[in-house]
Amino acid sequence: MSTRATYQISYADNYRNTSIYIYCHHDNYPTGAATRFKDTLELRKRLKKKYLNNDFLECFIAANTKNTFLEITTNHDDHFDTDYSYDIVITDGIYLKAYNHYFVNGQDFYTKKLFYEGLLIDFIKMELSEENIKKAEEQEERIRQLEIITSLAKQL
Repeated sequence: MSTRATYQISYADNYRNTSIYIYCHHDNYPTGAATRFKDTLELRKRLKKKYLNNDFLECFIAANTKNTFLEITTNHDDHFDTDYSYDIVITDGIYLKAYNHYFVNGQDFYTKKLFYEGLLIDFIKMELSEENIKKAEEQEERIRQLEIITSLAKQL
């Protein structure tokens, strides 16, 4: 399923104020994003870098390049077809703002709606709860079935 998103990773500390943007082509619905973040934090822990916040970007890329397409980009708006955007801010902790994108009445641009703001670890726990995983799986199955029906209808 191609649920596209961009991720902004921002460092806001005494040494720098930098943002890097990454475009990711699929599996970026909230549960998928939470899995990406969990994998990132697990890699940081394995590498014993959990106390150094300047390695989050590298760990995010390393943890997520195996099964997906990632692309460095200049900002969220470079990709008009995204369904979500995630803003990670790294200061004394790791914080997240998550947005859902949608088009209104044939507009040429998307509207963003904030659906989460808080600690990254709390987002991971919330989205990877058994209840949310079941909902995500059911939604994926409905989409897969619609794609099959659409494909069969085109053949008629």
